[in-house]
Amino acid sequence: MIDIRGRKFSEEEFKKVLLESFSKCELAKGLGFDYSNGKLFKELMLIVKSLQLNISHFSDEVRHIKKQKYNRIKKNCPICSTEFLTLEGHKKEKTTCSSKCSNTFFSKSKHTELSNLKRSLKLTKVGKVLDVQNNKNFDKEKIIKLKVKKLFLRKCKKCNNEFETTTWHRKFCSHECKISIYRTNEYRKKTSELHLKRIKETGKVPSWMSRDKMARSYPEKYIESLLNENNLFRDKDFKIELKCGRWFIDFAFEQEKIALEVDGKQHNFPDRKASDERKDSHLRSEGWRIIRIKWKKVDLNYRNELIDIIKGIKNKPV
Repeated sequence: MIDIRGRKFSEEEFKKVLLESFSKCELAKGLGFDYSNGKLFKELMLIVKSLQLNISHFSDEVRHIKKQKYNRIKKNCPICSTEFLTLEGHKKEKTTCSSKCSNTFFSKSKHTELSNLKRSLKLTKVGKVLDVQNNKNFDKEKIIKLKVKKLFLRKCKKCNNEFETTTWHRKFCSHECKISIYRTNEYRKKTSELHLKRIKETGKVPSWMSRDKMARSYPEKYIESLLNENNLFRDKDFKIELKCGRWFIDFAFEQEKIALEVDGKQHNFPDRKASDERKDSHLRSEGWRIIRIKWKKVDLNYRNELIDIIKGIKNKPV
């Protein structure tokens, strides 16, 4: 029998408590002591030495592993297939490697009709009141009734026709009216006079920003990341904003002689369509083959479509 400060234990009981504990404090608690100090620890360690017991599991590394609630596991990202570490069974267990991939993977569940209405209402006073009343349980019918935008009656600056708009500062009823005013000789004279006045006052000539200094759009950045991620092309294999005559190519594959263009919503306007046609005819005359991508909201299906287009460029004969 082992006597520790008036308490008696058998060797088997002491060994059992020693194996279940991972520090001196836990050993003292396991033996029924409500306190722990240096003198008690010395007595316990003398008993451990006399019985020739192993206390290697008292180290910080072993204690951390044993006490760890969740196991670290390796996963492959379903979007970019990169390997990453996450905690299995944890409430914050990762599905994808990054926030960029998670936005693509969960795009359908994130951007539903109801979630968009909730998000837009939370920015208004009506949404905050509804949030408090219903304890964050939104009713779709109530949301649609409350989601009525205020309409303003305005007169068009060009054709003087009345039109309804949700923005009070809108001046024109259509894009055609807007362009027709800004392309007149009177407007050009006014702008030229303002430029001359600025030159006299500041001594600097107002000029357009160079193409290199301009901020690139999100679609262009996204497609560039796809080109680099899939290891199909490297930075040396393609050029961004390559000048060809008076035009610039978004992504130019000089070896394959392919011009990849990314078209946003602005390319649907008639004047932009006409300029795109002139650009295409010039590039074809120089021997370029043109691929135009219509940009839309990114989800998993659209991402796969873009990857297929990129793979098609690589497989096309020179």
